[in-house]
Amino acid sequence: MINWSTLSDAEKTEALSRPAMADSESLRNTVAGILADVTSRGDDAVLEYTRKFDCPSLEALQLSTEARDALAAQVTAEVQDAIKTAFNNVKQFHEAQYPEDIRLTTTPGVVCEQRFTGLEAVGLYIPGGSAPLPSTVMMLGVPSLVAGCKRRVLCTPPNAEQQIAPEIAFAANLCGIEEIYLCGGAQAIAAMAFGTDTITKVDKIFGPGNSFVTEAKQQVSQRADGAAIDMPAGPSEVLVLADANASAEFVASDLLSQAEHGPDSQAILVSESQALIEATKAEVTAQLARLSRESIASKAMQNARYILADSVEQAIEVPVLFSLAHGRRRVLAIMHQVQTTCCLPMAMRVTIPVWDCLILCAAIPFRNCLKTVCAIWAPQLCNWPMPKGWTLTVTRCAIAWKPCNVTIRSREPVYE
Repeated sequence: MINWSTLSDAEKTEALSRPAMADSESLRNTVAGILADVTSRGDDAVLEYTRKFDCPSLEALQLSTEARDALAAQVTAEVQDAIKTAFNNVKQFHEAQYPEDIRLTTTPGVVCEQRFTGLEAVGLYIPGGSAPLPSTVMMLGVPSLVAGCKRRVLCTPPNAEQQIAPEIAFAANLCGIEEIYLCGGAQAIAAMAFGTDTITKVDKIFGPGNSFVTEAKQQVSQRADGAAIDMPAGPSEVLVLADANASAEFVASDLLSQAEHGPDSQAILVSESQALIEATKAEVTAQLARLSRESIASKAMQNARYILADSVEQAIEVPVLFSLAHGRRRVLAIMHQVQTTCCLPMAMRVTIPVWDCLILCAAIPFRNCLKTVCAIWAPQLCNWPMPKGWTLTVTRCAIAWKPCNVTIRSREPVYE
């Protein structure tokens, strides 16, 4: 447990530092090698890497329409209803965001116009494997649908049986995505950015991923023959800001919901209650024992931080300094202080994973990009210069091109 009030400014920065990559130079070189290999050998390289890391028996990169529909049909009626509910919620919100065209006479005889049209071709990366994320399909698929992108390519890692999660197939069908390719990692990013015989090059790549995916996205975006990207999104991180009245069980679930994404995920709890912190630690241990992804989450939780503040007011300072990506706070006051892009669920009895059925947008930047890069929204998939610097300060919602990115999604009273 870290006592916040006893730390110097340098120690506070150190306490909130992200888990360092074991060897960032090695990561860059490995990804650069994969990109070069895919550029040179195309489909053969993508298949080789996919067989090595995901599916040894993979025969073809593209998932056929018949296979996709068969997988989607396996989804239970209950899960279908949940995905449809999420789809409708996300679609309504992004339709409301879509800007109107502008036609303005600035001087007699001078007419200026700004029109919004969908990007021609976009690549949507969906993490898969042992942790399929149909919610990410909707967070990316729905905005691209609303924006009117003509061609939408979805890449996701296959399992050992050359298949993807039925829920991902169902969500893709719902979003009207026709092209699905069975590949993940840096090789998938390379295929979408540079193109192969099977996967035609896209204009811009969207979606979160592990360290290799994030590094690959950044490298292809810096090459003249590459593709634009939405943002560096990943590895996952969460900061829970909870007072003494919070449920230790739910706080632990919030922490583990991101920790199970990968061993390089980061989870932080900040509270003014030592009793809550101790109870949460115990609950994390208990819940870890029941997780199917216990080995991954356990590694991530080795980098967890439990921070004790003197008061709620002091506790709010921590996420402001941290630039949180996924924040949890059950008071309204923090919204007026946090100036970074994040998801800020506000409810007493709902954990972060539940918001995936209600949420408006969770495709958000990570790490140092939180202060300058906005979350995914429909206009980002259009042909127009993207404004940067979304703000969570509600009082600034009216400022031009600084739309508020806070998502107030509570079905219960918000407690101050």
